[in-house]
Amino acid sequence: MRSGPPRQGSLRTKWTAALLLCGAAPLAVLTFATVRIQRRGLETAERQLEVAVIDHAAAGVLASLEEVAEATHRVGQLLTDARIGDQETRLTLARDAMARADLLAQVAIYGADGRFIDAIGRSGST
Repeated sequence: MRSGPPRQGSLRTKWTAALLLCGAAPLAVLTFATVRIQRRGLETAERQLEVAVIDHAAAGVLASLEEVAEATHRVGQLLTDARIGDQETRLTLARDAMARADLLAQVAIYGADGRFIDAIGRSGST
């Protein structure tokens, strides 16, 4: 004789549910661990990409600054070269040197006392 509430479901259904629960627990743990590993890997890759982008941008800026510094130095040497007697020739040579430097649009000329003398612009630019 049975006492208490009647049992519902077959033994097969109960075993299937028990096996699913036993399999789901390790699967949930493995899923959690895998997601953590992937997240750490993606964060590392993202940091490395950011560093690479910043490094590339910094290298570009440094190369541009070096190019402008060389062109400015060249213009300064031409303007102060005592072997070139004619001032118009000096200015023409300085403008030609500026035309070869794409990043250089204008050079300001200051005296030894820091007083502004003149500015030379690229030929054809305002």
